[in-house]
Amino acid sequence: MKRILIPGAMLFVSLLCQSSLASSGLFFNVTTNGHVLSISTTIPNHVYPNAGIKINAPGYSIVSGCTPNANGYCIFSTSNTTQATITIQGAAGSPSATLCLNGVGPLSCQDYTLNIPARASYIYVGDIGTNYVLTFPATGNGNIAPIDNLSGSNTQTIYPYDLYVDSNDKLWVSNYADSVSASVTKFNLPATGNVSPIINITGTNTTLIGPVGIGRDAAGNIYVADYNLSAINVFAPTANGDVTPIRRIVGGNTFLSDPESIAVTAAGNVFVANSSVASVTEYAAGADSNATPIRRITCSSFSRPTGLWIDNSGNIWVSDSGANSIFEFSPEADGLSTPIRTIAGSNTHIEFPYDIAVDGAGYIYEVGPSYAGINVFAPTANGNVAPVQNITGSNTLLNSPAGLAIK
Repeated sequence: MKRILIPGAMLFVSLLCQSSLASSGLFFNVTTNGHVLSISTTIPNHVYPNAGIKINAPGYSIVSGCTPNANGYCIFSTSNTTQATITIQGAAGSPSATLCLNGVGPLSCQDYTLNIPARASYIYVGDIGTNYVLTFPATGNGNIAPIDNLSGSNTQTIYPYDLYVDSNDKLWVSNYADSVSASVTKFNLPATGNVSPIINITGTNTTLIGPVGIGRDAAGNIYVADYNLSAINVFAPTANGDVTPIRRIVGGNTFLSDPESIAVTAAGNVFVANSSVASVTEYAAGADSNATPIRRITCSSFSRPTGLWIDNSGNIWVSDSGANSIFEFSPEADGLSTPIRTIAGSNTHIEFPYDIAVDGAGYIYEVGPSYAGINVFAPTANGNVAPVQNITGSNTLLNSPAGLAIK
């Protein structure tokens, strides 16, 4: 739900900065989304059917997207208008790769330094069945016990439908509760035991009745989606107690309808998953009152979009609890849109997927209250695929997981 948008991770070229590729004489534009490389050429009006790539560092290998050649290069086709998509595997780091316009030769080759981002370290889950907030290792699998369990009356956690971890390692919890106890609480990390929140935004002045999605912008402003009132409340960075929002997006022009998850960019643009009208709306930074969205994404496959995440490349991820699916849309998606990939089917273990997160390495995390577990999918997951990790079982203490955050 959540999150500050971070600029897309790029493959850094050791010769010159990315913006001067063409003028510098470099042959390729290369970007990354986790371990997935998108490669095009800087040379206009020409297709290179036998371009090649070779990873020079030990511990890294190419998984898919090209055809291995006996000379050690992997061959693919690309141009300045058609990207090749190649998936590699290996740890976070900066391995060297050689790319050639003719990988069979090999001819016209240059070295590039890749920047492979790390996976998340922790998964945080809000369980609306137990009112626990549980922490697991991001690489965990099977019937494992949580590392931490934030629970007890002092926490004031009631139906933790969403979680958010900010840049200061603070954990924010939206407590759906009821019109009296509805709140947004904040805890130090690690969050464990029956501890009191360090901030508790609650009371009649807040207008919160059904808080769900939560996020912050780079200035520290706190954004909260209110499901019951179809509104987005914005609170000042220092908000605590029974405080009035500094802004409130609400009204017929907003197209807000039963908003669930939100994603907030560093600049303050707000993306919202509207579950009852099956859309994702975006609002300009500073939007207030009866503001009209600057775009509205719909999809013929939408049923009840609830989870929302924007990854490091700007791709928009939606978990749809009605369609039992995860959809990925391009950063430019607007209006009636077709997802660039869909994860769904019996092999996925996806049941009422309420929330979603995607880490820097491209791993996809999903939870839903109808399935007492956490599903983690590979960066290349598409279609009816099994998760690469599945945290479930009595030791996990998971009952009805809904809120999700990663760090």
